[in-house]
Amino acid sequence: MATVKSGCALDYMNRATAGLVALAVAIGFSASCSSSSGSGNATSDAGTKDATSSSSGGSGSGSGSGGMQDGTSLPPADAFIQASVGTGSQSSAAMCPLAGVAASWLDIGQPTAGKPTTVQDGGGNGTGNVSVSCTVYPSGSGFDIYLKAAQLGAQGASITISSVVGQGAVTTSGGTGISATFTSYSNGGPYQSSNCTITFIYQGQAVPVSPPVAAGRIWGHVSCPAAGLSGQPGKQCDAEADFLFEQCGQ
Repeated sequence: MATVKSGCALDYMNRATAGLVALAVAIGFSASCSSSSGSGNATSDAGTKDATSSSSGGSGSGSGSGGMQDGTSLPPADAFIQASVGTGSQSSAAMCPLAGVAASWLDIGQPTAGKPTTVQDGGGNGTGNVSVSCTVYPSGSGFDIYLKAAQLGAQGASITISSVVGQGAVTTSGGTGISATFTSYSNGGPYQSSNCTITFIYQGQAVPVSPPVAAGRIWGHVSCPAAGLSGQPGKQCDAEADFLFEQCGQ
């Protein structure tokens, strides 16, 4: 009987040991699965973060780039000028050192019928290149303007037209209290005045565009009947110019 009991006990112990081993294996497998699952999730999360970071970086780069969205840049400013400086209603021959009436001062582009031809900043015009810079931007009920065009070279000349910043002095009806400066390498100057007027006239007729002034462009005539010769009190001339500026800052 003792032998039988001892064999049964041994069998029971063997079964119990096998069960414990199976349980341990099961527990180990479960732990292994959990670890593998956690590692996969971590990898997935890292991949998600990398993708998000990459996407965010690309968006930042795109939105931070300059110019237009399609990568093109704005065209350069262009201008037409037909300016003269000479004697006039307020500037007699005794006051104006320049001979003749409306002596040619600066010509950029061609005064063709309808709309004149213009020359872009940096473009060629006769014996030299042209420099054009301008801004026409809304201010109050009108516009502030800064217009400058120059013919470069030994026979060059320039004209600058501007209004007081923040006053919107130029409207669709014209402008007063305008400053202008006329300078020439060959004819001297500068002749300048802060009491010029702007009217929307081209070759003696109303500008055939409505409105004649808008953000980024202006077409008209500046008149300075008493433009003083810098450094020479009592000397002045009548300075006039038809002009067209386009593709200006706004």
